[in-house]
Amino acid sequence: MVRPHARGAGRRAAGRWARLPQLYRPASLPADPPPVLAARIDPRGRARLADGRVAGRLQRDADGILVFLAQRDEERHLLRQPPAWAFDADLLDALARAGVQRVCISTARATYTAPLAEFFASTALLLDRGHGVQRAVPLGLWRVQPRGGPRQLGLFAEV
Repeated sequence: MVRPHARGAGRRAAGRWARLPQLYRPASLPADPPPVLAARIDPRGRARLADGRVAGRLQRDADGILVFLAQRDEERHLLRQPPAWAFDADLLDALARAGVQRVCISTARATYTAPLAEFFASTALLLDRGHGVQRAVPLGLWRVQPRGGPRQLGLFAEV
């Protein structure tokens, strides 16, 4: 749909020409403006990327701290070089504006937790590997809690 110019033709004129190919549109009507997309938090507490996909959800923990919860597949989403977790930069800005203080990533093997401030610290990496600008926090800065289930005890572990 062709959107009317702020000072130009009205909605009716734009609607009339919207059905015609670009070749036949009068030069006085502007081309479609690029859509303004940004990550956002919807009313149900879901964090959405600019394209509308849900990236995670917001929830308060027992202490009343607002936490961003995301479920990821380690095989697909964990960066290999350097080992780090990364999120969209616009999404992290939206989370900061919403008052989120902690990021929690659940995988099949473990739960990773880090303060949101780590994504804006000097140790964070700013990268673009084909999925938009992302901020990454190296794996060493995350608190890792292995999932429950059977596990092998250490050689000198207390029973």
